[in-house]
Order: sequence, then structure tokens, then C-alpha cells
Amino acid sequence: MLEDKTPWPCTGSLSVSLADIHFTTEKSQPFSGDRNFLAENLKMSPLVYRICRAIRLLERLAHILLQTVWNVGKDGIEAGTNLVPDSIPRPIARISVTVVTLTLSIFVLKSFLSTAFFVLGTMGLVYFIYLAFNKDNGPRGGGGGSSSSSNTSVDESLEEARRIMEKYK
Repeated sequence: MLEDKTPWPCTGSLSVSLADIHFTTEKSQPFSGDRNFLAENLKMSPLVYRICRAIRLLERLAHILLQTVWNVGKDGIEAGTNLVPDSIPRPIARISVTVVTLTLSIFVLKSFLSTAFFVLGTMGLVYFIYLAFNKDNGPRGGGGGSSSSSNTSVDESLEEARRIMEKYK
């Protein structure tokens, strides 16, 4: 896991309420935007500090991920360009390989998303049909359902309890 060594954890992409920030400075100089000034004179609650550190870590991981994807893509396009015959100029070969790669990538992504949404839709339809056909059974395990049949069974139980109590008086 990446560890942040900077004293100021926020990058400015988080809005913090004034109730969470307390100024403890005795300096009369105006705010100059200096990181050390902020780190020394601005105290945050532990929750805000942890949120800021988490955001900073996520931003750094996203940057590393995008950088890796970019480098792998550039290397793949270079490798594909090397497969094109030398009679074709390199810039045209590079553009052609990029267009073909993007087209194939978008097709695969579209196919994957289409399959995933079809499976989710089918599962939802099957669950809806299951609930529609099993409406009369009611909740299982004595769940907190309030149907008319459960009210009559409660009334019957109370009436039976009264009869038993009357019998032993």
C-alpha cells in the first residue's frame, strides 16, 4: 500500500465544513497558500484527516493505473506497428493499428456489457415471476408480514387462550 509522506493530506478535491477545521495560528500574516503554513496552523478532526488521506491515496492509485494502461497501450501499438510491412509509412501504420485496436476493444467491451445486462435482466425477470407466483404463500419463518390471514390466526389464538383461562378459573 502506498504511504503518503506529505504533511498536508488533501489535494483540494474535498469540501470540508468549517465545523471540522480549527485555526490555531497567532501569526498576523495573511494566508499565502504555503503548504507548511497549512500543515502547522490548520488542525482537522481525525475523520476529515482520514477521508483526505483516503482520497489522496485513491487519486494516486488512479493516476498509477491510468499511467500503466497508457504505457501498455503505447507498447501494444508499437508492437502492432512493427508487424506492418516497411513499405507503409510508420505514421500511417501507427494510426491504422490504433484505429483497429480501438475498434476491437470497443466491440469486446460492448459484447461484455450486453451479456452482463442480459443476464441481470433475465435474473430480475425470473425473480419477479417467482414473487408473482408465490404471492399466496406469504412470508416464511414467521416473518413480520401483516396479511388478513395472519390477523385471523392471531384473533383465533387469543380467543383460544381466553377459553382456556375461563376453563381454569
